Amino acid sequence: MSSGAAGTITQVFEVRNKSQAACVINGYFGVGAVDATGHVFVDATRATEIPAGTASPPHDVVLPAATAALDPSKLAGSQSGSGATPGHGYFYVSYEHNCNGGASTGADRWQLIPPDQTQAIILASQERTFCAPVVSPVDDALLKAH
Repeated sequence: MSSGAAGTITQVFEVRNKSQAACVINGYFGVGAVDATGHVFVDATRATEIPAGTASPPHDVVLPAATAALDPSKLAGSQSGSGATPGHGYFYVSYEHNCNGGASTGADRWQLIPPDQTQAIILASQERTFCAPVVSPVDDALLKAH
């Protein structure tokens, strides 16, 4: 998902609950751009206003037990704003793409740490230039576009 000013990319991340009991999530994921060794090149700033739109302030998001993964073909529709899937949470990360003349930071993955947790989730990324990332709080609604 690209949006905002020229050179700004926004990615949506979907959160679901695979456990057998409902849970509540509230706040911001810790987000960093890291390399294969775990070196953090840049941490995301937390904000409800990001280049792609406005998120709700942090609030409790209830995730029901054993929530199924989203169908990838339907996820694209969610990212374009056609509607959130009940029982799922979402957060967005916007970052500059063409900083430093587009030079690679050396990072090739996202480090995501859920609110009130310490264990990181590492996700590979095709992106290599992460500059000035901004993360929105987890929400059960989609971002309100500017």
